[in-house]
Amino acid sequence: LGLLLLLALHILDPVAHTTPATSQVHAGTATVTDLLLRARLSAVEQAASTTQAVHSAADFVSSSLTLDRAAAEPSRVSLPTSLLPVTERREQPEAARKSVAEALAQPVPPSGSALRGIADSEQALKESDTVRRLLQLDGQPRWTAASVVGRTTPAVHPPNADVDMLLSRVPAGGTAWLGFGSAGVLEMLTNWAHHVIQLGHGDSMMIGAFDATTLRAMHERGLPSYNLSGALPEVHFRHAPYLFHRMGFLKAELIAQVLRTGRHVLVSDSDVAWVKDPLPLLDTLREGGATVGASTDCLDVASDRDKSPRAVSTFMCGHSPGNQYGAVFNTGVIWFAAGAAPPLAFLRQWAVATLSLQDQWSDDQGVFNRLITAERAIQAGDTPFYPVRSAGLGGRVVHAPFGLRMAPLPAEFFCSGHLVWTQQAGATRSCMSVHATFTEYGDAGKRWRML
Repeated sequence: LGLLLLLALHILDPVAHTTPATSQVHAGTATVTDLLLRARLSAVEQAASTTQAVHSAADFVSSSLTLDRAAAEPSRVSLPTSLLPVTERREQPEAARKSVAEALAQPVPPSGSALRGIADSEQALKESDTVRRLLQLDGQPRWTAASVVGRTTPAVHPPNADVDMLLSRVPAGGTAWLGFGSAGVLEMLTNWAHHVIQLGHGDSMMIGAFDATTLRAMHERGLPSYNLSGALPEVHFRHAPYLFHRMGFLKAELIAQVLRTGRHVLVSDSDVAWVKDPLPLLDTLREGGATVGASTDCLDVASDRDKSPRAVSTFMCGHSPGNQYGAVFNTGVIWFAAGAAPPLAFLRQWAVATLSLQDQWSDDQGVFNRLITAERAIQAGDTPFYPVRSAGLGGRVVHAPFGLRMAPLPAEFFCSGHLVWTQQAGATRSCMSVHATFTEYGDAGKRWRML
């Protein structure tokens, strides 16, 4: 019934139909929302797929049952012997083992508590399974990095590869593209990787794999992955707050590891699709003094673009010079510059504060905002974020605690789901990234929006 409801929502959703199923969108020229692998795969393979989208509820249900049987069959992918015996601890880099151990040392909340959430229920399994079936219909199980024609494919590394090995093609002072995820979001994570490779940055990417299934799946698809398994389950854990807190901790720790290698790092969630290259803009911000950048939940492009000094900006856009309140940063897309101590100090504070959260309603993004926009100094010598003070580029870079110089990433380039699907009727326009925020029905809703 749930699958039938989602199909009905797709049929009734006028925004979903602003893009024909056969349209093709290429990196750098996207003008209409078609951000899922489905259309590109059919164009690349030029062949009928047994997992192609169906056109009736009856076909949809019968195809789902067929996929159940197919999913139960062992993988026929031929892998190097060194990649097959993936264990969660023995084949981990030392830094990963330490991070996982620290995450596991945090006490597990008692069953039935708000922090424990629904970690022990079937809902997480159902959510993961529903989205996986939908995306399998799009042909994603057939995708590998080599499916992206005309682009450099990432190098393949063993499961215990450390950060330096995985990023061996990224020179010091270059930018690493970092994604992360668990088996509960494999399909979204594959979609993220496809778009990064399509932009020509396949040899600069790395994926933090939170479980052995994800690590194996990424290797099968030819994607460089860092083994962070052992602290998180292989299903959706968004509704289990303490597990989501663990995830935020591991993410911050991995960002810090990349920075210590002398590389800048661009981090984005698995539900982000990259459609244009942001590196020239990020280089401009860094040259203008920025040490960290973050997307925002600002929904007013004009207000976001206006850097004239003023006390108040539009709701959730309070990051311009003179603003007294109202900044809301979104950690779905964040960037850190290497070579400076403040980002590393901040990342450690962010990681520890997220792991120790006792508030079921908060997460790593909430902690990020509290640390950056704190009303009082968190450490000696700090000054509060408000009133916002320009640090360069006419207010595009502002001062922040921990000695950071923050660049609120422009809303018109680092786009929210609301901007693209509600304000722009599915057109990506000047977007460099599209983050599936402000979307209902969980990951299944995100999948529909990206069609």
